[in-house]
Amino acid sequence: TISFSLIASLIIALTLVPMMSSKMMIKSKTNKEHKVLDTIKRIYTSVLKFSLKHKISVIILVLVLFGSSIFLSVRIGTEFMPDSGQGTIMISVDMPKGTEFEKTEETLDELISVIGEIEGIETVSAMVGGNAMFAMMSGNSSATMYVLLSNDITKTTDEIKQEIQDATEQFDCDISIAEQGMNMSAMTGSDISIVVKGNEISTLENIANDIASIIENTEGTTEINNGISKTSPELKITVDREKSIEKGLTAAQVFMAVKDLINVDNSASKVTLNGHEYDINVYEKDSNNEKIDIEAIKNLIIKSPMGEDVKISDIANIGIQTGYASINRQGQSRTLTVSALIDEGYNIGLVGNEIQEKIEEYEVPEGYSIEIQGEQEEIRSSLTSLLYALLLAVVLIYMVMASQFQSLLYPFIVMITIPLAFTGGFLALFITSTPISVVAFIGLIILAGIVVNNGIVLVDYINQLKGDGKTTYEAVIEAGNTRLRPIIMTALTTIIALSTMALGIGENAEMMQPMAITAIGGLIYATVLTLIIVPVIYTGLDKRLKKTV
Repeated sequence: TISFSLIASLIIALTLVPMMSSKMMIKSKTNKEHKVLDTIKRIYTSVLKFSLKHKISVIILVLVLFGSSIFLSVRIGTEFMPDSGQGTIMISVDMPKGTEFEKTEETLDELISVIGEIEGIETVSAMVGGNAMFAMMSGNSSATMYVLLSNDITKTTDEIKQEIQDATEQFDCDISIAEQGMNMSAMTGSDISIVVKGNEISTLENIANDIASIIENTEGTTEINNGISKTSPELKITVDREKSIEKGLTAAQVFMAVKDLINVDNSASKVTLNGHEYDINVYEKDSNNEKIDIEAIKNLIIKSPMGEDVKISDIANIGIQTGYASINRQGQSRTLTVSALIDEGYNIGLVGNEIQEKIEEYEVPEGYSIEIQGEQEEIRSSLTSLLYALLLAVVLIYMVMASQFQSLLYPFIVMITIPLAFTGGFLALFITSTPISVVAFIGLIILAGIVVNNGIVLVDYINQLKGDGKTTYEAVIEAGNTRLRPIIMTALTTIIALSTMALGIGENAEMMQPMAITAIGGLIYATVLTLIIVPVIYTGLDKRLKKTV
């Protein structure tokens, strides 16, 4: 959008604007006196002359400010994308296992009544089963509630979430509250996600527990999950291959024999009540249906193909163990994923860096590895890609200017304005306590193409004045005063245009707000410093420039 808009504006500026000016400005008079601008010019001329006498000091000051701005902005932290609220809060309700539909329905009605009384909430709705797609799978023990906030709300979303939490504490169910919108943890799975790879499950469990302990001891984390999803106890029969072969039996034959022993179909019929279908099971009076008789399995006799009676306990190990709900693999390696969320008031980048430093000190057993994923990894990879894009943009900008100036040093002088823009952008992020994000970094890339315009105008006019016979010092002073007005005008128009976005005015404006903040901060700082640093660098390289002309 920006690229095509600039192309269109270039065509208009070279065709329509000159034509209209020739027709409309014949009798117009320009007022050359401007009290405010004249005062600014006098101050600027004094500052410029002082800077030209103290070039080294000015350059060192600019470099210190550049490094300080990066340091200060990094202390605020990083995030993948800014969260953009949509005026809706989503509440997950988990009832105790086995809860009947009627009880869940009753609890939800009470929750709707309590939550609906909170100021700032317009409507509350609920749906049993989590969501429409998985409603049949989730059963009656889970539900999802959607809270729509009023448009004229005066409280923040976090304040309302806390009020909901306080109002629902007395209910006998697990309640999780989250703002529905562009939350990156919904896209990346968790704020913090660490994958442990290896072969032995027991070793993976130990490592996962250690990593979970590290995360738990890091301030700012919540809802920590070690990734170990154990199920209820299960009967495990491990057939000894060598012993079974000696008896002429296979694991499949052992399986079928045990299956016939324990898998007794007691279902006699089905009955439908209130839309739910139930099995009717019939058992003998003295039968024990609550647990499997392990001794009966151990003493089970199987007839081998050789006619020999073989007791299962002689060829297999039988016992009760706790199994896993699932075993995940990546690249032929078993994995466990330790995850956690970032608590309110903490930054994903700062907390993630602290966890990463602790994990790097952790000694991983040979044959096992630890990979950091989740939003922290998305931040790292995205910012790295954008950094490459920025470097490519800078190279292309330099190539274009070098071809137009037909010089390698003039574009270099103009390129000094790019670090100036970054200094202003980083300082703006620090002042507004806005973390560095993908959107903010895109603002820096856009800045790289905008701020060079002022430098180009200034350097080009200096060259024109020198071509008319003026000295470098005279040309620099006159060019600065002459180009001051158009440079300020172009900067102000862009700054004013971005002001509403920077203030976060409008629905979902939070998403693009960091880009506007970065652009405005960079433009303000770069515009002021361009009028100083470009003449300083130009005069400093004057002798070198004369040799290349």
